[in-house]
Amino acid sequence: MNLYILFSQIIQKHFITLSKIICRIIKNGWSLSARKGMVKIITDTSALFTVENGIHMGVDVLPLCVSIDDHQYRDLCFDTKLFLDKIKEGHVPSSSQPPIGEVLAAYEDAKEEEILNITMADGLSGTYQTACMAKQQACNASSITVLNSQTLCGPHRYLVEKAVRLRDLGKNVKEIVQELEHSIASEHSFLIPQNFDFLRRGGRLKPAAATIGGLLKLKPIMEK
Repeated sequence: MNLYILFSQIIQKHFITLSKIICRIIKNGWSLSARKGMVKIITDTSALFTVENGIHMGVDVLPLCVSIDDHQYRDLCFDTKLFLDKIKEGHVPSSSQPPIGEVLAAYEDAKEEEILNITMADGLSGTYQTACMAKQQACNASSITVLNSQTLCGPHRYLVEKAVRLRDLGKNVKEIVQELEHSIASEHSFLIPQNFDFLRRGGRLKPAAATIGGLLKLKPIMEK
């Protein structure tokens, strides 16, 4: 009888301990899910993420609009080899921000959450301004923050990745923005075009300057 009581007590003790562990796991799992749902991060393809990448990260990625040779594409949603072949043929590509309707739809889809839209640099694209205009039209404007990354490509990608990490740690939009602003203030961006021809064709350099630079075999380096 004593052995039976002792055995029952041991089983009961371990059952209670196991129950507490399971409850703790469930509670932590739920709270982690809740924290992830508190902030919706939005960005554009300047950050070098595809729409599919964004889905895996819990980020809405809005493709930029790209046109070349009278054809319209969405950034990172086309045949890269075909696109580069058109450039080699002499066609000059141009890009523009995502349509304002798509930005507004992304805001409204996340109207129950805090929203942080991290855009490419204002001045290099109309993406930031479009994001701000969409915010003004949104019914949930008070919960939307638009952050000008002041950069593009690699550094832009880094900011989005950092925002995702902070979101998953349970930070709110204000806390995330504070951390990102520290990074923006200390980062330096470099752009090294393949040659002066692309700068000339894009209208960013006068033909005479491009010709002289090419003859001298200079390597253009632009710094932000």
